[in-house]
Amino acid sequence: MHENKRKRSQIFWSIFAMQAGGGVIVIAIYLLYVFLFGKELFLYSLIWAIWVVAETVDVSWFFYGMEEFKSITIRNLLVRVSVIISIFVFVRNQSDLWAYCLLQAIAFAVNSLILLVMMRGQVSFVQPTVREILAHVKPNLVLFAPVISISIYTQLNTIIIGSLGNMRQVAFYDNSYKIIALSLTVVQSLGTVMLPRMSNVISTGDTAKAHSYLSDSFWVSQLISIAMMFGIIGIASVFTPVFFGSGFEECAVLMPILALMIPICAWSNVLGLQYLIPKEHDTQYLISVVFGAVINLALCAVLVKPYGAIGAAIATTIAELVVTTTQIIYTRRDLPLRSYIEEALPFLVIGLAELVAVSCTGMVFGTSLLSLVCEVVVGVAVFAILSYLWLRLTNSRRLQLFGR
Repeated sequence: MHENKRKRSQIFWSIFAMQAGGGVIVIAIYLLYVFLFGKELFLYSLIWAIWVVAETVDVSWFFYGMEEFKSITIRNLLVRVSVIISIFVFVRNQSDLWAYCLLQAIAFAVNSLILLVMMRGQVSFVQPTVREILAHVKPNLVLFAPVISISIYTQLNTIIIGSLGNMRQVAFYDNSYKIIALSLTVVQSLGTVMLPRMSNVISTGDTAKAHSYLSDSFWVSQLISIAMMFGIIGIASVFTPVFFGSGFEECAVLMPILALMIPICAWSNVLGLQYLIPKEHDTQYLISVVFGAVINLALCAVLVKPYGAIGAAIATTIAELVVTTTQIIYTRRDLPLRSYIEEALPFLVIGLAELVAVSCTGMVFGTSLLSLVCEVVVGVAVFAILSYLWLRLTNSRRLQLFGR
């Protein structure tokens, strides 16, 4: 697909036709909902329709598939900065909510249009057949199901907390989860980068190269996720009062519990998105995610009433562990998982050293923004230096990933 423009164009237009067809259906359903049930927020819902329409013609997936990440990143950065500046200029009070919605929707629409312009010369128009279009429906539905499962149980967590606990507990959980979700985007971005590359390598039958990529990806994911996990655990007690304010002390307990998900999700990101899906083991990936969603909901029903947001955090973490464990069972005969684990163990010790250093820094500087900044700087420095020394001491080949 990388080399053959004709074939690339044929695949692109068949996928785009499927996307556009699905988009038209979604737009119709959305507008029907807005006109029937969205009367209280009619203006805002109508403005968000711009976003829905823009999604229909969004072709960022094409650039991900072509591994052109630089142009996507720069474009996203420029548009986001423009939006932030515009929000500060035009959004002054609560009555300007419509302007906030409009700016966000227009920004995404501009993103989509820019990508369409950037595609000129990369594909030529090829009339797709109905059979070619329908061929993409099943694979997309298989990938769509896990997304829905994850969205359902993450959203239902807050609903369950609200119904069995109270809205304060919802706020505690939601704020804590957002911090962890932000950290997870770093790990998940590696999966976005590696998925098209792994798919391309596996399609050529180069198993050795695929395993080499997977080994490197797993190592980098564990390195980053372990550092972030111990870092968040260390700064939670200072971060909570500085950013959330008084009354949110429980977030200092929730964040460390949810932080345990980060290396667990790093595993599932590599095993699921970078191995099972490129190997076309979509059903196994789907089973693992749905199983995790079921476990999460069951545990939430049991733990939320007596423990509130803490119970939901424990349920979510265990559910992610179930997802990863299921994927380990599916891949245990194909991948050298034991060596992956053994290579990651020293960084758990380094992470503990990072945690001690961060905690001591917090004790010295107290609770303030300066203390938080110092904790982050010390944590990053300790983990980076000790990791480098360990790699040097063991003469690890992983040093080549960063350049000697």
